Formats: sequence, structure tokens, C-alpha cells
Amino acid sequence: NALKFYKPIDSNKFVTKILHEKFKQYNSNAKRTVGRVLLVDDSAVDRRLVEYFLSGPNIQLSVAGTLEDARSLAKEPFDLILCELKLPDGDAVELIQWLKEQGSGTPIAILSAIPSEMVSDTIVQSETKGYLLKPVDRATLNTAVTDILGLPSSTESEQEPLLDLSDPTVMEIVDMFKGEVDLLVDALGDESAFEDPIQLYSVVLRLQGTAPTLGFEQLGKVAARAAESLAATMSSEESAPQLNALIESCKAARAA
Repeated sequence: NALKFYKPIDSNKFVTKILHEKFKQYNSNAKRTVGRVLLVDDSAVDRRLVEYFLSGPNIQLSVAGTLEDARSLAKEPFDLILCELKLPDGDAVELIQWLKEQGSGTPIAILSAIPSEMVSDTIVQSETKGYLLKPVDRATLNTAVTDILGLPSSTESEQEPLLDLSDPTVMEIVDMFKGEVDLLVDALGDESAFEDPIQLYSVVLRLQGTAPTLGFEQLGKVAARAAESLAATMSSEESAPQLNALIESCKAARAA
């Protein structure tokens, strides 16, 4: 059945609890040691973060950056699909519908920086099995995925919620993030970027969460102020001072 949202929820807790209950029976007789997961996300940084968080012998992760790539990969069997709500050539709802047409019963959880209450109609219509708010932390992601797949839980991931910024892999992700920030500065310089306040809000929220995770605390604070203004006004014009400050903070971050 479709899931309905009548008030704001903690999406991280939601996906862990609901998905586990939804597939408890599915996994009750399974003695699974390895689970196949498909991640669909157009952000190279987010893909790499999820790869880093889910690295280990129990999960075989495949990645796609577009809806087209996801459809191609999803012709093979997967135990779970994690899909960004908005993709360059479509969205998670289209992928869910396509899978239904193919007769696939693979569960899909949506990933997005947009709070679930802002897209509740989309969630209900898509009949997704869960909604995970970005930026997802290591412990929440591992708990959700291992619960769904019936895999042994990893206490190590729960004990290490923060990224080790001295880790070469994490430094690689930081460099990738700077590259995305560079593109974001160029995009925000284009007036068309301000035409969709909700999409802009999603971008700012993602920065608010991801920046401090990767060591850019000041950028996270500036993004939080811009997100607060956009949430209150849903107007890029009224939030112009905060957005301009965000652009300057992005420039400082990419030069760091």
C-alpha cells in the first residue's frame, strides 16, 4: 500500500523502521550473506559517499548516474534499489513505474535532500517503500540496507559516524565535492537556476548537510541560512542576499 505523510517526519528513522517491517517476511527464510544494491544518483559525490559507506564483503553495489543507465542495469536482478528523487533525464517515480511494467518486485527507496513533507504527493503516488533524507549518515544507511537485505549488522559503521578526513578515499571525495561546488557556483550565476525554488532549496539543503560532513563547516552554516530563507519565502528573489552569500562561501570553499 502507498505510504501517506500527514506531518513532518524524521526520514532517516522512517526508512530504517518502515523498510525493515515491510520486508521482514520477505527475508524471514533467507540465509543471505551478500546483497545486490543498485544506487541511482546523478551526483558523483553522493555516489562515492554511498560506495564508501557500504564498502564491505556483504554488499555488491552497482551505480548509475541517469535513469537510462538505471534501466539498463536493472534488467539484472537486484535486492534493493536506492534512487535519487530527481535525475537529469527523469526521476525515481519513472523508474518505479518502469520496474512495475517489467514485472519486477525489487524494492526501491528514494533518496533526496527535499524534506518528505514537501513531496508527500509524489511519494504516495510512487508507492515507494521508503524515503531517505540526504545527506545520509553511515550508521543510518548501513542499518537500513542490512535490515532490508537480512544481512549481518555492522557495529563498526555505527561506532564511526564521522568521516576520517585523513583517509585517502575521503580526501578523494572532498576533491570531488570541490569540483561540484565549482559547477554549482557557475550554475547559480545563471538566472535560470532560480526559476524552480523547490529544486534550488534541495540543492541548498544538500550543501547544508554535505559541506560540514566533508569539513566545510562555514559553508554548511551559510547554506543553512539560505535554506532557512528559502523555506520561509519559497522565493529566490526574496532570498537573494542569502543566496549571494552562499555563492561567495562556495567560492571560498573551492579555493581552500
